[in-house]
Amino acid sequence: MEKTIPAALLTLVQLADGGNVKAKEALENIARELIDQEEQAFYQQCERLIPILLRWMVSDIESSKPCYLSLPWQLAHLEQDALFLAARPVGRFWYRFDMYILGDDGVEVMRAPRRFSRHDIFQYLDSVVRVPDVELHLEVPLSYRVGELVGWLSGLAISQRDDALAGIVMLCALVAPLLVSAPVSSTAPAGRLRAGRK
Repeated sequence: MEKTIPAALLTLVQLADGGNVKAKEALENIARELIDQEEQAFYQQCERLIPILLRWMVSDIESSKPCYLSLPWQLAHLEQDALFLAARPVGRFWYRFDMYILGDDGVEVMRAPRRFSRHDIFQYLDSVVRVPDVELHLEVPLSYRVGELVGWLSGLAISQRDDALAGIVMLCALVAPLLVSAPVSSTAPAGRLRAGRK
């Protein structure tokens, strides 16, 4: 069925063609609203796809059997935790993700390796261990967060081994005081911690 242009819109177009400033502004507002709606629909589709893509990429990482850094003795018991083990490849994925940027066109994805200073590393570890969002902090178990960070640091160790090992020490210093009150849970949503990432 062929769509007809509403009379009011047709009138606006005619007025805008005749130089009416208010009609031009009204048309610009309508166009902006339509573009916003299309963008919103696009982002909603992306949000539905992200968990599927994340699972696929994480399973690809797992199948490559990557090596992971060990935890210091103070945190070593976490290496037996199923959530810790499940989170390590997710962290490894996020490290790989950090090595790519969007091109100027906003479409092309380009590899752009970067180096992390120890200050950058500490800030990232701190933001994940001590999640500022209280609900997210309670929802995502500490063992999962530590696993994700060990995965990320293990990716970093390929190009910045000394900095990654220093990161493990920082991680231990951040986590050890929290172990007494660490929440216990059996599930954790993959990728939720990235909500606050830059």
